[in-house]
Amino acid sequence: MSDTEETGRSEFGAHLKPLRRIRPETLIPRSQETDSQQFFLALAVFFNDIKSLLLLQSMLEKERPPEEESPPDGEWNGVVVHLRKLVCGTFRELFCLLKEYDDLLDSEDVKSLLEKAARGQKEWNELVAISRQQRKAGSESSFVRALVKIRANLAFHYYQTKPLVRGFRRHFYEDAKTARNQSAFVSVGRSLQETRFFYADAAVQGALIDLSGQTQSEFDDEFWAHLRRVLEAVGNLLNAHVAHAKGVI
Repeated sequence: MSDTEETGRSEFGAHLKPLRRIRPETLIPRSQETDSQQFFLALAVFFNDIKSLLLLQSMLEKERPPEEESPPDGEWNGVVVHLRKLVCGTFRELFCLLKEYDDLLDSEDVKSLLEKAARGQKEWNELVAISRQQRKAGSESSFVRALVKIRANLAFHYYQTKPLVRGFRRHFYEDAKTARNQSAFVSVGRSLQETRFFYADAAVQGALIDLSGQTQSEFDDEFWAHLRRVLEAVGNLLNAHVAHAKGVI
């Protein structure tokens, strides 16, 4: 019997620290909030969004079906590809946020918070440099190079079909032939549960490879690991911000 069955409680979120109460007005007042307060609220939303995607990735890994040419394997890969797409789109939003509040990033308040943050200054400074296009050529990691390409390109939308067409052609016509790209696959049913268009997942996967400059295995092995470090850097900065607000009850 699992711990969940014994206690009747879910283990979801079990690693979170105990709740702490904060006076809301120290984060966002009833009126006339500062640019800094606006920025850090939006940054906290980014942190939660990326963490949610990482949680879903972890949950998916536990439910991975056998790797074979089958509808369950195809659907699992399709959901994983969709998570990658969401990560790229979320990082695009982060770079838009950093650009919008660029002047704030050099303020004494942010510098002071970075000094108080336990770890992650290097990763944070890399994000800022990417948003400003001030990176040093040849000195960055493949993760940073991927973020640069994400910043420079839209994480494609439905109406922007060219990246999807390029991704489709890459997967089916340019990549080495395997059982996964010799044919285009679909599961056609009468219900949502019975249906999936796997060739569309393949198009997204090919587009993401073009966008990130990495193969699927490189993305899996390196991108997610670096992503966690970036998230920790943002989290440390937010922790310093909350502590500085002095609103803990």
